[in-house]
Amino acid sequence: MKKAILFLVLLSALFPMSTALMAQNECTIMQPDLATFKQWMAQDMSLPKAYIDPAIKPKRGSASLLGYLPYIPAERNQGNCGDCWTWAATGCMEIWHNYSYGIADRLSIQFINSCKTDTFPCCGGNPYGFATWYAAQGIAVPWSNSGASFADGGTAPDCSSAPAVACSSISTSPNYPLNSISASLITTTGVGQATAIANIKNVLAQGKAVYWGFWLPRTVDWDNYRNFWNNNNETVLWSPEFCYGATADSGFGGHAELIVGYNDDNLSNQYWIVVNSWGTASGNRPNGINHLKMNINYDGQYYNSGWWPVVRFYTVDVSFGGGPIPTPTPQPPTPTPKPPCPVRVDPDQTSFSAASDQIDLYASTDTLTTWCYPFVRIVTPYYGTYYLTSRLVMYPYPMPYTPYSITTTGPLSGLFLCGVWWRNLYPGTYYVESGAVNAYSLSLIGPIYTVPFTLN
Repeated sequence: MKKAILFLVLLSALFPMSTALMAQNECTIMQPDLATFKQWMAQDMSLPKAYIDPAIKPKRGSASLLGYLPYIPAERNQGNCGDCWTWAATGCMEIWHNYSYGIADRLSIQFINSCKTDTFPCCGGNPYGFATWYAAQGIAVPWSNSGASFADGGTAPDCSSAPAVACSSISTSPNYPLNSISASLITTTGVGQATAIANIKNVLAQGKAVYWGFWLPRTVDWDNYRNFWNNNNETVLWSPEFCYGATADSGFGGHAELIVGYNDDNLSNQYWIVVNSWGTASGNRPNGINHLKMNINYDGQYYNSGWWPVVRFYTVDVSFGGGPIPTPTPQPPTPTPKPPCPVRVDPDQTSFSAASDQIDLYASTDTLTTWCYPFVRIVTPYYGTYYLTSRLVMYPYPMPYTPYSITTTGPLSGLFLCGVWWRNLYPGTYYVESGAVNAYSLSLIGPIYTVPFTLN
């Protein structure tokens, strides 16, 4: 395949149920009755398929969104409450809120626990029920609000207790308005291991965390997982494949956790990075995480009045709206005021010959009174989207912005930003996209500018 070489030079849950919960060292799982379980499965299977960005190509190595999750590991503990599903789905919201909007703030788990009246969240739930409930509320509530911190960890394992905090006691001001929220199912069954892995990686590369739901059929299977969690450190891998083909007994149940990244540098030690809601396992897991083996059979099933998948993967798509409230996380000081600082890049010509092997790109900006990182990406019909950074190299996937930010009190009209050298490219239409992000929050500043040009 022909290649292009570019260089950048920078100059400046909804139904009645009868549910029992199992707890061992507060390692609580969901145990819905069969009718409720089947309804949850039908709801989740009706979810739209998660968007897979064709411009993001599978990447070997490591990546993690854990730094975008605002949490205290010891406090990320559901205790005797079977609301793991709310912890995992809320984590998807929190990471997207930080990744896309630059707002690092813990969101309340107790809000849905106390205010969801059709079923008690400590008795379990699913991504469909989570998104449906939040869509009806239209807001998310910070953990720091009065009455909004998690208080249901001592709930009786048989779900006989009411929420520890009345809904009316939770302050909903301030809040984060929601323009929209929905859950989607990541395609991982019937497509083979490589595609299943690539699809999960693709969602993570979009800045979205992954809700991992798994159902183990027997008591012995949950004994295995609890032993793994309580008695190993965070580097040990776990796989559910030992229970594939088994028939459910009275220990049948499910759990949900949050996948935030992966590492497959070592071919013999490839894994997903997973955040649980079972605390820190008495110090064995200081970050509250575990490693799920990556190279598993994603089509594995168990029998429970029918054959069901052991693992499923989802994400939560959310658009926050309204004005942001101040984040409680200390941030570096930034100059004020902070007007937009778009960076516009234009080729020196819109049509040129492949034989020339080179075009020059020039940038101009509005007046800058805050630090910003410029970015440039080249969209090609053959290779997808390539991202240029000031590390003097082109990557076929988004890269972190580098420390080389621009700060000035005047316009940078006519700044020479980069030179692009083409090698053996096919003729066609290409696009230069450019813009800027805030140097602290990494959120987009202003519009993205797109300029087409033709390679003859």
